[in-house]
Amino acid sequence: MKNLCFAAAFAACALVPSAASAGDTHFRWGVGGGTGYFAPAGLVDFNVGLRLGAQFNEKMGVYGELGSVFGFGFGGSVSENGASLRAKAVGLYGLTPVFEYSFGGGFIGGGPVLARGSWVAVKQSADDQGNVSQSAYVAGGSFVPGLDFRVGAIAGKADERGRRKGFSIALDTKMLLAKVTSVDQNVSGSNVSQGVEVGKSTVGITPMLVFGFDAR
Repeated sequence: MKNLCFAAAFAACALVPSAASAGDTHFRWGVGGGTGYFAPAGLVDFNVGLRLGAQFNEKMGVYGELGSVFGFGFGGSVSENGASLRAKAVGLYGLTPVFEYSFGGGFIGGGPVLARGSWVAVKQSADDQGNVSQSAYVAGGSFVPGLDFRVGAIAGKADERGRRKGFSIALDTKMLLAKVTSVDQNVSGSNVSQGVEVGKSTVGITPMLVFGFDAR
């Protein structure tokens, strides 16, 4: 009887690692960076991010991404009657909690965006009649909420515990809601007009191609 009890206890201990390896909760992490296009500002932007979280099993995990989005752009035009110049920039940072579902080497995920920062645009033009116009708008502030959706793939095969690590690539799209403050000023001869508008809402959308490394 003692030998049977000892054998049963040994078998139970041997099975614990196998059960854990099939779906144990463990720490996961990742880093990444990429580039994309920010609308409606109309500029090329970049992002960097650090991902820290938990993987529940081979298919499901959660993490928080600490990251930033930044970019700038310039433009202008010249004609026989005048010229114009435009400058645009975006700078945002924050936290994105993400739920992720994995299928083989692929994954799909999403969650809310909790960010702060803004995107801005300034335009100035003048013509040969002495007319000058300036406009500027700022969208954003101390709290910029939004949604994030991402789909991608990770290289490498899962080990015997179902864990996978390797280089990753993803299409990551963020949609951000912000309040806008805009200012317009026009000068024509001795006439000057100015307008300020506050409180309108706008949506910023930035699809990005992100490359990184993940261990999950």
